[in-house]
Amino acid sequence: MSSSRPVRLSVKAVLCDIIGTTTPFSFLSETIHGLMRREFPRMLSCHWELSAVQDCAKCILQTESDAEDVTAGGTLDRSMHARVTQIAEEQMSVKKESPSLKRLQGIFLSDFYADGSLTGIVFGDVVDAFKRWKAEQLGLVIYSSGSTRAQRLLFHHATVGERAHALDQYVDAYFDTSVGSKSSPASYAAICREMGLEPHEVVFMADMIEEVEAAHAAGLQVVIADRPGNIPLDCERAKIAPVVSSFDDLEFSNLDNRE
Repeated sequence: MSSSRPVRLSVKAVLCDIIGTTTPFSFLSETIHGLMRREFPRMLSCHWELSAVQDCAKCILQTESDAEDVTAGGTLDRSMHARVTQIAEEQMSVKKESPSLKRLQGIFLSDFYADGSLTGIVFGDVVDAFKRWKAEQLGLVIYSSGSTRAQRLLFHHATVGERAHALDQYVDAYFDTSVGSKSSPASYAAICREMGLEPHEVVFMADMIEEVEAAHAAGLQVVIADRPGNIPLDCERAKIAPVVSSFDDLEFSNLDNRE
């Protein structure tokens, strides 16, 4: 379904999704989810006293409609550890992690990236594309449902095969769903305001059609990523934007150079 010709667009910034766009879907569904299912209880216990972990744990407990007010006062008692773990495991089992759980996962992932047991995976064409866009003086911003901390870690520890690439040096900003749902046009409008750009000056790239439709409704230029392992595209809905299977198919020029 991907375009047979290069996609040429004039923009000032690239707004990019991660999973299914820069990174294989299996990195989330198998590597990250598998790691969290195995290690979450141990990591929660190890980091229980950290204030950031306490804050996330309190928010996770508050998601229960019948929960008592356990957030009052100082540190949560360790007796709440099992309940936080249970709620987290329930959310992970149905792939409906709350923003607080995603922030908690980002904290825990830091340890695995730091000791080298985890590296960020990107498609082979991503490295050169990031370099091209930076050379073109385009802004590069990431918008993903994972926490901004997890996003930074992935790109800082990015690998292609056996080669490491610190791709975070090319990224100007990160956004997660604290700015709003990825299926809401208002979220993309808010990001553009944060960037100081008009929506039409930004191109958004993602694999999920509903996200591309939302960005398009907000006035952004859009591109659909059709990567190996992605959910098959709805052919009719995909007509909203050009479809690419590689960033090598993208030719972005700086809109400032045309003014």
